[in-house]
Order: sequence, then structure tokens, then C-alpha cells
Amino acid sequence: MYHRFTEKALPGTAGTVLVRTVQYKRERKEIPVNYLKKSTRDMEDRLLVTLCLFCWIISVTKASNAPFLTSSPNDKCYKTCGSDADCSGGCGFCLPSPHSCCSAGVSSPLDCPNSEVMKQTASSIPVPNERQLRWMDFETIQFMHFGIPTFWDPPKDFLFSANPTYHDCHTTVMDHSNQTEGYYPCLNPDVWNPTNLDPDNWMAASAAMGMKEICLTAHHEGGFALWPSKHTPYSVAASRWYSKQEALKPGNGNVLKRFVDAANRWGIAICYYLNVADDGYLVSVANATAEEMLKREVGMVHEVLTEYGPVNRFWFDGTSDFKGNSTLLWDAVYKEIRTTSPNTMISSYRGDICATTGSLYTNDGPKPNSTDTSRCRPASEDGAYFHPSEMHGITIQEGNDGNSDSVPTYWFWHPWACAHNISGCPWYGTFSSSLY
Repeated sequence: MYHRFTEKALPGTAGTVLVRTVQYKRERKEIPVNYLKKSTRDMEDRLLVTLCLFCWIISVTKASNAPFLTSSPNDKCYKTCGSDADCSGGCGFCLPSPHSCCSAGVSSPLDCPNSEVMKQTASSIPVPNERQLRWMDFETIQFMHFGIPTFWDPPKDFLFSANPTYHDCHTTVMDHSNQTEGYYPCLNPDVWNPTNLDPDNWMAASAAMGMKEICLTAHHEGGFALWPSKHTPYSVAASRWYSKQEALKPGNGNVLKRFVDAANRWGIAICYYLNVADDGYLVSVANATAEEMLKREVGMVHEVLTEYGPVNRFWFDGTSDFKGNSTLLWDAVYKEIRTTSPNTMISSYRGDICATTGSLYTNDGPKPNSTDTSRCRPASEDGAYFHPSEMHGITIQEGNDGNSDSVPTYWFWHPWACAHNISGCPWYGTFSSSLY
């Protein structure tokens, strides 16, 4: 069954009314909507898929503002039912929601004037809050993987082996010691060596595609920070490139500062991937205790909130190598965000935005804009909370998230990635209704 909300003029109505167009098999009808539906499945999805280098394009589903209308249903046959048999005696069909019989004398479910609507007040229906609505209005956003893995030079036997995916400090299956030196299994900071770095060029390309927000990997799973952080020695500041850039112009080596300044000039919202629970350097090289890692990660969150903003959103991944009590870590991170920058949103496995499947945006938690650090519950028709969703657009990956021998994942752009892509160039685009 296909259905969509639109506003249009109907015979016998003044102005426009909210109309639900429903197609059941070959039958198509336009039904005036009397009540706002509880489920968000019927919200209008607007999707723009565009192509971008070394990034995800994430589409944000945007909800129609479905008003309550004043017309009333035929209450004669409305009663609790479990099947069509309960609606015998001329009361038609049993509707799946709100489990009530529709009007008498109908020959198809499409003839029920209030099919799949809920007779309840607006206050009881989960709706997006102001920050969620503002984010949903972005419609298309960009995820940019840019970090030290961009510049590594993998051995050819690794490149052409099964699953040639380098994920920061997590690759130990091949010898790349010539690029790690004292940082094994992480890459030596001197591997970091951008040329002609121009964040304004990034913004110009992004703005041309209609991007309203960019999520940059400020610190990916390896822990390499794109700014000279006081809370980790593993950052751009440890590279020879940084020293050369600072000699040319103070601040030139601070990638995050240059990114922020450009984004603010172009009016593009700032989002950071900052994996507080997965820091390969602190765990595998520095051998930091859980307590020390917690302090350092919270310190980095504080730095970007106070020096590299305004931060519209954090994109926290689902991976973790944290050796301590993860609840304590997330409690501290949430406290820092909610206290230092209350308007900053948290996503995508907890917080204000949840990666979901399909187009159902309600679930039973966590409560948005709260200190509830629990992970997102499964999508539920009767969920108490509204969470916007994200959708993959075009990526540089061969296939969907995750790796397989036949379709390896290239998270970061590499000079050699396109040449060795199975699908060649341009990169293979993937589209799905969820992040994973």
C-alpha cells in the first residue's frame, strides 16, 4: 500500500485540506485526513542524493506539518476490534490502527475515511523538538572522512588481499612498521602530509551541492586529532607538516580551526565525529588507564565545544576499545556537552538522533535532549519519543557499511583507492534507509 500526505483543494472545501493519497493494489483514492496519524511512516520523505568525494551524503527525512482538521468520522461503527469478523453487521473492516471498525457498507479498506489514523490528542503524539526540526530542515548533509589514514602507503600485498581496509590503529595483520616507527600499530604522525589544504574549497563544493552541515572526523578511531589538543600527544601538532605550516603562518597547521573558520564563513553547520570510546593511540600505544582516557576524551570534547564551534552535533560511533566502565565515560561526556553547549545535538546511536530502519521515527528511548546515555531502542509504532533518522546517499565505499572480501570498504580517500575499486570510477553509490 502506497500513501502520501499532500495539501490540496477538494470540491466542497474552502481553501486547502490535508489529503492522504492511498493506492491499494490497482485502486487509488484521495482521502481527507481527519486526525493526525500517530505513526510517522506517513510523513513525507524528501530525499536528495548527490555525489561528493571522500564523504557520505546523508539525507535527512523531513516531516510534513500535518494539522488537525475539524471534520469528524462516522462514529457509529467505531469500536474495539481484532479482526474483520468483529466488524460484522455492516461495520466494514477492522482497521489496524486504532483497531476500530470503519464505516458501514464499504467494499475496500480504502473506503474507510479514517484508515490507519489515531483518535487522540496532539499532545500524546511524539513530535520533533525545535532542534530536531531545525536539523531535519537541512535535508542533505555531508560526512567527511579526513585523517591520517588518508595518507598512508599500504603494502601492495595488503592492497590486493581480502578486505584491504585500514581502520586507524586496528590493522595488525600486515607489516607497515616503516610507517609506524614508535607508534605501532598506529601510523607515525609524520605520515600526515596534506598539500594545498583549502577548507574554503571544501565549503564551496559542499554549498554547491546544497549541503547544510558537514560532519568531519576530528578524531577517528585511531585517536589522531586534527587540532593541536592539550589532551593527547597524537595529533597534527606531532607532525613535521604542522611545524612547516606554523612557520609559514601561525595557525596554518590547525586543520580544525581552518575547517571551522571556513564553515562559519559559508554558513554551514559544524558536526564532529569524535570517537570518545575508541582511541587506538591511548589504548594501544600510550597504555592509558581507563580513568586517564576518560579525562582526556572529555577534555577533547570540551576543547572542540569551546574553541572550534559552534558545534551543532556530535556523531558518536558504536565502536569501543574503552577498558573501563562505559557508563561512567558516557555520563561524563554527556555532562560536558549538556552543560557547556546545551544546543549541541548527540547522535547517532544514542541521544537526539537515532539510526533507524525504514521510515519509522518513534521509539521508547532515550529521551531526546536529556542526560539519558543509553543506546537507541528499536523503532516502535507505539514509541514514546521522536528521533529523526539518517540515510546513506553516495559514498566512496564499494558496498554498504562493513567489509566483505568482494566489496571492501574504503572509509578514507586514498590516491590509490579509485584505481583499485572493483567498480572503478566514479565510486559505487550505496543507498539504504539506515546507517547499518
